[in-house]
Amino acid sequence: MADLTQIPALVLERTKEGRLDWEPTVRENSFLASLGNQSLKITYMGEEPFGGQYSLVVLNKDGVELETIDAVAGTTEAEPLRNIFEFARRWALNVDEELDELVKVLSAR
Repeated sequence: MADLTQIPALVLERTKEGRLDWEPTVRENSFLASLGNQSLKITYMGEEPFGGQYSLVVLNKDGVELETIDAVAGTTEAEPLRNIFEFARRWALNVDEELDELVKVLSAR
């Protein structure tokens, strides 16, 4: 049987390495990475630092939810999911490239 507790650390590691291609979903604060027959979805719901929840969902090839790992924001358990969310958000929204472009535009004025 698969050890579900290994998944967040592996997802975070692969995300930091740039090996997962995160994309925005139609839902705000939710990002998706496809991995062949499975997909991962990381979502944040709520307002930090006053609560909220991170969810990492494993989906099959048909988009059916297989497993969900949830953690309340601000807890030790949520830290890996928060990190995945932030890396996925930055990747999916091209944050670094957008900020680089902004610096260029501002510097040229």
